[in-house]
Amino acid sequence: ILVNAKKYDENGEHEVDFFDEKDNLIIKGNNLLALHTLKEKYAGKVKLIYIDPPYNTGNDSFKYNDKFNHSTWLTFIKNRLDISKELLTTDGVIFVHCDNNEQSYLKVLMDEIFGRDQFIETITVVNNPRGRDYGGIANMHEFIHVYAKSSEDYKIYRITNLEKKFPFEDKLGPFETRELRNRNTAFHVGNRPNLCYPFYVNPKKQLDNGFLELSLEPKEGFVEVYPAKSMGIQTVWRWGKERAQKNLNVNLVGKSMREEGRFMIVEKYRDNSQMVRSVWADKGVNSERGTVHLRNLFGKKVFSFPKPEELLHRIISVSTKEGDLILDFFLGSGTTSSVAHKMN
Repeated sequence: ILVNAKKYDENGEHEVDFFDEKDNLIIKGNNLLALHTLKEKYAGKVKLIYIDPPYNTGNDSFKYNDKFNHSTWLTFIKNRLDISKELLTTDGVIFVHCDNNEQSYLKVLMDEIFGRDQFIETITVVNNPRGRDYGGIANMHEFIHVYAKSSEDYKIYRITNLEKKFPFEDKLGPFETRELRNRNTAFHVGNRPNLCYPFYVNPKKQLDNGFLELSLEPKEGFVEVYPAKSMGIQTVWRWGKERAQKNLNVNLVGKSMREEGRFMIVEKYRDNSQMVRSVWADKGVNSERGTVHLRNLFGKKVFSFPKPEELLHRIISVSTKEGDLILDFFLGSGTTSSVAHKMN
């Protein structure tokens, strides 16, 4: 079915009559037929699907401009989403980029195809921070609907925040502190009695950065510290006693409070990762970056509305690991393939 196949590698261009699963594929043609062609080999093997289909604006590549335009667009998308679901792994996810023209109808359609329980989030992407000055309210954003193949099995990974700066450092590296006490009063001594136990702080022995020595056993000169009460409720620690013992005076230390004779138990927190947020408003997702990138590569405009590589890098980072299969069946300028290839 696939004809005129060529392979490009470090030695140039070659005629081929086969491919294997280690090859990166670009297939040109009707994407619905291509999806069905891929199903036999790749069903249940694709970890991430990202698509940026025509938005049905009347000015994009979807040219069915009559009174059936809206319903035809939905049918067009539905046929392709139906088959794409079969291609996903059990723990796979799909990201579908759209704007306000069809996003609310697309959400209902994806509820039907993937199931409402498989909905993960709708990401708001501030792709034009200056806004488009027409229509009464200047639009600044687009949407990405995110669904899982199975809500029990999917994985969305944390992202590294390279801009995060830690105020302290010890022999294990940079860190910040956060109170060990659980501030959520839904967890208290009544339902978590094992998390309410005393620490003992030595106010006279300072460790690195001015923090204080701890013990879990009473000692002479040490001050007993329980988690503080909040609105009359006895709160608890976030860690059990066994974990606290393993981290004592390494990742768990005492800290003097402003009020004389009072102390706090704090964790040295070293993680600079975070859950991906539902609003992306940083410069990396600005649509102009994709346009500038391609103009720098080709010296002229060769694609309309190319997505920036930073956007795809983030999507691939939070949803895949090296070696996973990724599919984009509205390839456009090829950003998805370019970034996936660079990320292995």
